[in-house]
Amino acid sequence: MPDAINDVKERLITLWERIAEERGFGMLFGRILATLYFSDVPLSQKQLSEKTKFSISAVSKILDQLTALGSVQKFKKESERTYYYKNLISPADTLVTSLGRWIESQKIMGREISTLIERLKSADLNGKEKQEAQRLLIILEKIILVINEMEKIYMELKKRMLSL
Repeated sequence: MPDAINDVKERLITLWERIAEERGFGMLFGRILATLYFSDVPLSQKQLSEKTKFSISAVSKILDQLTALGSVQKFKKESERTYYYKNLISPADTLVTSLGRWIESQKIMGREISTLIERLKSADLNGKEKQEAQRLLIILEKIILVINEMEKIYMELKKRMLSL
C-alpha cells in the first residue's frame, strides 16, 4: 500500500484515539474503532491485537464495550470457532450519534435551569437580591438560548446526513 494511504490511515486512527480520550473512553477504544472503520473485512481479536499492538485481553475488553454500545457486531464465520468484529455504523454516523447524546444531556441541564429560572422569578427579593437575581437570570436565559440553538443545528445536521 502506498505510503500516503498508510500515513492518512494512521493519522485518522490517531485522531479517533484523541476523540475517544476527550470523551472519556480511552485511547485504545478509539484505536480499535478506527482500525475497524478502515478495514475492508471483519477482524478477529487476534488480528486487532496485532494491528493495534495491544494485548488480546485489552482488545477484548474494549470490544465488549463497543458491542454493548451497539457500535460493533460480534459474530462467527461459518465453520469457524473464532469471533470476528465489524462496525455497524460509519465514522460520520458515530460523530452525529455522539453529538446527539451530548445534546440530550444539555437538554436535561436546560430543564433543570428552567426550574431555577422560575425559582428566581417567583422569589420575594429585596433591592440587592433583585439585582443579583437579574444578573443570574440573564446568564441562565442565555444558556437556555444556546441549548435550544444547538438542538436546532443538530436536527438540521441529522436531516442532512439522512439525505447523503
